[in-house]
Amino acid sequence: MARVVCVADINLDGAKTTAQEIKKSGRTTLAVQVDVMKLTDLDKMVASTIDYFGRIHILVNDAGVSFFRPALEVTEADWHAIFDVNLKGLFFATQRVLPYMLKQGKGKVC
Repeated sequence: MARVVCVADINLDGAKTTAQEIKKSGRTTLAVQVDVMKLTDLDKMVASTIDYFGRIHILVNDAGVSFFRPALEVTEADWHAIFDVNLKGLFFATQRVLPYMLKQGKGKVC
């Protein structure tokens, strides 16, 4: 069974670099740009992955942000960014891939 990986990142150049490193191990890769705070980007990520590979077996939710500063210096915008990326992005990325995993009869979300 061929191992395939979609590398999704807000930084497309970074995604491409990572995809190239993965290709060196003989895997097929796809690099896509996605801002997990935007539902339309998540939809495009899933559509691109399905179009390219025909399936999604594993979703690794590893997008995350944090701010290393004293609590009294954290702004409301900082707080919203943390929740939008770390929670909203995780939930809606999972929501977007679940229909495909259910149709396949299997899948994993990490």
